[in-house]
Amino acid sequence: MLELMLETIKDNLANGYKRLEKGTFQEAAEIQIQRRSDNSLRNNWFYTANLPLFRMNDGILEYGLSGRKTFDAIAGADIQDFTAQILENGVFRLTQSQKNQLEESSSDIVWAKADELGLKKDNDEWSYFPIRTSDLNAEKLNASQRLFAAKAHGSMDSKYGPEQKLSDYGKTMEMLRPMISQTRIWLPTQNHITKYVKEGDTVARASWLGSFGSDSVFGASDRGVDFHDALRGVRKGVAEGDSEKIDAYKQAYNALRTNPGKLTPEMIADLSQLVADHLNRKQ
Repeated sequence: MLELMLETIKDNLANGYKRLEKGTFQEAAEIQIQRRSDNSLRNNWFYTANLPLFRMNDGILEYGLSGRKTFDAIAGADIQDFTAQILENGVFRLTQSQKNQLEESSSDIVWAKADELGLKKDNDEWSYFPIRTSDLNAEKLNASQRLFAAKAHGSMDSKYGPEQKLSDYGKTMEMLRPMISQTRIWLPTQNHITKYVKEGDTVARASWLGSFGSDSVFGASDRGVDFHDALRGVRKGVAEGDSEKIDAYKQAYNALRTNPGKLTPEMIADLSQLVADHLNRKQ
């Protein structure tokens, strides 16, 4: 039912997040799964429910990346303050209480030493590591890179459809490969982020997932939280109107049955894929 109610809205991060039901803001990997059957999602830049984290422990800089649980608990607790701090100071600085919350959400977060991510410098602020889309099993990535790649593009162990031969990550790469030979995960350079992180500090930024036209890159580094980009989730008020939502789908279904000749080959192919995905999930 949740998938039927998901919508794409356009707004800045704070206002857009407040328009969505809590717990439904979509992570990058979830959007990549949805892009398999919904081509329209491939044209958007999305804010995602992933929280990039940066901390300094014993002089060692670590980069982290979370899922929705941590995003909701830290950024979502006061999304206006979260984005205001980023816009004013370049980062959101976690309180001691919020740092304690990270320990409670440890299963939702991956961490890696900055030196182990094999980052390539683009300029003084931004760096990245490349991902070849032909590498369906991420064999060319090191262990730390694999952790971040899975958060952005899908689990390397689980399968959304039970009959998938590839993992969710592999299916994402398979989807990208015909159009995109290489994608990237963007992170701040160490020199840049250490301007904000001192010993014992933990800071955060926002994240985004690029369109196919931008090679479906993932950025765990976003400071531009005031741009009107896409967010995906269940719009507030929709959950209470489930029956109206389902009625709309019934009307569309009846229209398709009444006028099948109006379907283009592309529409038929998309519908066939939707049915196949649905049947796979039910088995």
